[in-house]
Amino acid sequence: MAEGLAINAQGVSKRYQLGTRAISLRNAVTGERGKRPIVDAVNKVTFSVAKGEVLGLIGRNGSGKSSLIRMIAGIYRPTEGTIQVRGRLTALVELGAGFDQQLSGRENIYMNASGHGLSRQETESSVGDIIEFAGIGRFIDFPMETYSTGMRARLGFAVATALNPDVLVADEITAVGDVRFADQCFNHFDYMSKKGTTVLLASHNLNRLCDVASRVLWLDNGEVRQIGPAQETVDAYRTFMRSTDEGKQS
Repeated sequence: MAEGLAINAQGVSKRYQLGTRAISLRNAVTGERGKRPIVDAVNKVTFSVAKGEVLGLIGRNGSGKSSLIRMIAGIYRPTEGTIQVRGRLTALVELGAGFDQQLSGRENIYMNASGHGLSRQETESSVGDIIEFAGIGRFIDFPMETYSTGMRARLGFAVATALNPDVLVADEITAVGDVRFADQCFNHFDYMSKKGTTVLLASHNLNRLCDVASRVLWLDNGEVRQIGPAQETVDAYRTFMRSTDEGKQS
């Protein structure tokens, strides 16, 4: 990977084979099985992200954003192509998914940080900032099962970003909280970028995305429709969406 890059994806594809198709009477008699349909969620996607850059990722639901994020994070393996990531990566995919619901928020901070390789001493130096950033008050010492979805998201975001990763990938995590939480997230992405963290962020919040991202990658049907300056790409996407909506109404 070239010097100065944090993420480099070349010809990346992700192909899914869907569930078993129902067997017809003819199949049952002859012993033949219907072929399972194949879907290309991501198709030959190529792009790179520079160190310290914020790259936005946009597209309609089902365009392949989540599959691409999960491949970058190492959760999924690409069917084709190569992905290179330089440095320690943290993925914000399902905030709070790894928490133990029987433990308190404070206890989950230590458990989660330990899972990322941090010692108790290292976590101690950050726990105050994590609790303050999460902003859930006295609930920090209550069991996680008493938390709302938004509270889990706030704590999950606070823990993940406190790990100081070299690369942060996030999949529409600002949609789970209120407006204040979304603003807090975007402001923190900007802050992390200025400190040198590379951010790849999938979001439907186009206005705030333009505030923090220098470039935006637009996916459509698993393929790169456009990649370029944030506002320019978002404007093209909005125009496309308006024309699509008008076509459905006519």
